[in-house]
Parts: sequence; C-alpha cells; structure tokens
Amino acid sequence: MVTIERWKAACPSLTLLNFRHNALIYRQGDLCTHLFYIAKGYIKLSKVTPDGEQFIVILLPAGELLSSSFSNNARELFQETATAKGRVQLYRFSREEFMASLSAYPDLARYVIERLSNRQLFLERRLEYLLYKNVHARMAALLYELAKRYGGNAPMAMKWM
Repeated sequence: MVTIERWKAACPSLTLLNFRHNALIYRQGDLCTHLFYIAKGYIKLSKVTPDGEQFIVILLPAGELLSSSFSNNARELFQETATAKGRVQLYRFSREEFMASLSAYPDLARYVIERLSNRQLFLERRLEYLLYKNVHARMAALLYELAKRYGGNAPMAMKWM
C-alpha cells in the first residue's frame, strides 16, 4: 500500500476533503481536472443511461483511485457519478501532477496499475456473469465477489458458482 506521505511527495497540491454520507463528489459529464485517492470510506460509481435509468458500476473502497481516465486530455469529462457511501475522506490532486508522478515514482505507477487491473478484472467477471449465467448464478457470483472484495464470509454463494 502506498502511504499518504508518498502521495504528498509526488503531488504537492494534494488536498484532504471530507464528505458525509450520500454527498456528491462529482457528476457524470463534469470536467475532470482532478483525480482522487480514497483515504477512508467507500465511493459508489454510477451512470445514467440515455433513457434516464441509473445503474451502479462499482463500489470502491479505501485505497482506490477515482478518475474518468488517466489520459492527459485536459477536456476529459467524468463518465460516471461518484457518491460517498458513509463518511468519506478523499485526497484530491491535479491531473498534471499525478501524470508526472507516475514517471518520477515507479512505485506509485506500479500501485496504480495494480489497482486499475484489479478493477478491470472485477468488471470483466461481472460482464461474463451477465452474459453467460442464469439469475441465481449471477446473484451468487456478485455476492461472492462483494464479500471477497469488501470482507465477509459467503460460503452459500460458492454453491451457485
């Protein structure tokens, strides 16, 4: 785990932000000028479809990064809405500092790659379950993934996988 001191050294503009339960961090379509590191709590990422339906993409725990993308595009928009679940502490830093820190601090780059890779695998498994499993198996697999990712014991879920 990368310490906050390491983030501060890499990104001097780092600012601590506190949010209450259900507070809006950013909205889908907002300009993405900053990135966030979740220090405490959970963040729900959700999207609204063109039909106006909202769906949850993922629930991110402490230690994860929030950004629409990690490109250098200054006009990047957030692709989802981020909402605090419970009390949340975030560290905010500029996109430019963050991108520069990845080449200057290889341990941060490795950490970011690991976090994004784990998130991608989680989402790919969810997609696979949606495409190839029945409703019972999808629910069991999702419960198992959530328990594995956020803690808890899910022996019954294994029965359906």
